[in-house]
Amino acid sequence: QAVQGLGIFDGKKYGLPQGTDGRVLFYNKALFKKAGLPETWQPASWQEIIDAGVKLKAAGVPTPVQIDAGTAMGEATTMQGVLPLLAGAGSEIYTEGKWTGDSQAVKDVLGFYQQIYGGSGLGDPKLQQEAKGRDKSFAQFAAGKIGILAESDYFWRSVVEPTAGVAPMKDRDQVVGYAKIPAKQPGGGIRGQDFVSMSGGAVRVLNPFSKNPKLAWELLAFMHSADATKAQLAGQARISARTDVNEEVLTSDPMLKFVADEVLPITAYRPGLAVYPQVSAALQEATAAVVSGRNAGEAAAAYRTKLEGLVGGAANIGG
Repeated sequence: QAVQGLGIFDGKKYGLPQGTDGRVLFYNKALFKKAGLPETWQPASWQEIIDAGVKLKAAGVPTPVQIDAGTAMGEATTMQGVLPLLAGAGSEIYTEGKWTGDSQAVKDVLGFYQQIYGGSGLGDPKLQQEAKGRDKSFAQFAAGKIGILAESDYFWRSVVEPTAGVAPMKDRDQVVGYAKIPAKQPGGGIRGQDFVSMSGGAVRVLNPFSKNPKLAWELLAFMHSADATKAQLAGQARISARTDVNEEVLTSDPMLKFVADEVLPITAYRPGLAVYPQVSAALQEATAAVVSGRNAGEAAAAYRTKLEGLVGGAANIGG
C-alpha cells in the first residue's frame, strides 16, 4: 500500500507504480568498530549522527559523514539529503497547496549541513563540488574511506553489489550496515514520526484521451500482474508494487526486505508538479552556499527569494 503513494498527488491517484525505493543511512561496520561504535547502529536523532561522525573522525576515518550537497550532485542532493532531512524536521517541500520557504525546518536542514561541512571536518566540502562527486563518494565508501553515507537502496543493489556493482564490495553483506534516517529528535518528523525516508520510481499512466480505455486498462492490469512483474525483474531483487511478489523475491535480500517492511511505511514522495525540478535546483543551490561557507540563515533567505520567482510569488509559499 505504501508504494501506491508514488502515483498519488493531492489525494488523487494518477497512475500505477512499477516499484519504488527508500532512503537510509549506510555505514561501514569495520570503521564503526575501529571508532568504538556499535555494529548494529540506529541513530535516534540528528545529534546522534553528528556524535558518531565525531568518533569516526577521532578514529582517523577520512570522511566520517557523506550527505549529498551542492548542485553538482543534482537531484541526489535533494532526494538523498534535503528532502529526507526536511521530513525529519517535520516538514515537506509542498503541502496544502504551498511551497515551503525559509521555514524553521528548512533552516534546521541547512544548519545540519553547516554542522557537517562548516569546518567540523565531518564531511568533505570539495567532494560536493566535483562533477563526479557522487560516483567518487561510492568509490570512497567501498574503499573504507567514508563512515556514514545517506543513499537509496540503489547503493546496496547496484553500487556495492559484490559481483556486478559499480564499486563492488566482496564483503558487502558482512561490512555494510544500514539504518533508518532519524527525525531531528524523536517524534519530530512528518506525521510525528521517529524515522523518515523519501522514495521515487516510475509510474504507468492510462492516457485520459485514449479511444480504448478498457483495452488500455486490461493491458495495464496484465503489466502489473504477478507474472509480468516477476518477468520484468528478470531474476533481480528489487522492490515492486506487489506485496506477493516482494514476499517471494526479497526473501534472499535482508536489506531490501528491511526497506520494504520498515522504511516504506514511513516514507514520503516528491510533489508531481512541473515546477518541482526548479525548486529542487534552488534547494541544491542553498546547500551549495552552506558548503561554500555561507551560514544557514543567509542560505535559507536566498532560497526563499529564488523560490518566490519560481512559484509565482509569496502567496504560494508557506513557512
